[in-house]
Amino acid sequence: MQIFFIYFGLPAVGIALNPNLAIAHGTLGGTLVFSGHPTEGLIALEHGIRLDPRHPRAGVILNQVVIGLYFS
Repeated sequence: MQIFFIYFGLPAVGIALNPNLAIAHGTLGGTLVFSGHPTEGLIALEHGIRLDPRHPRAGVILNQVVIGLYFS
């Protein structure tokens, strides 16, 4: 149960505190993609990219989008 909260809960807390936090959307999206929910993950990843396309981690997020498209 604690591991579930770490992977899904912490990004959700970040989004609840600041809905415009691009990295939280990217982290949640990557977690969803790699946990078997690529469709929901792609939505979160794309929202994170739209919020801050010049974020230093944008390349990683785009890579996770490609992986999510492969899995879906």
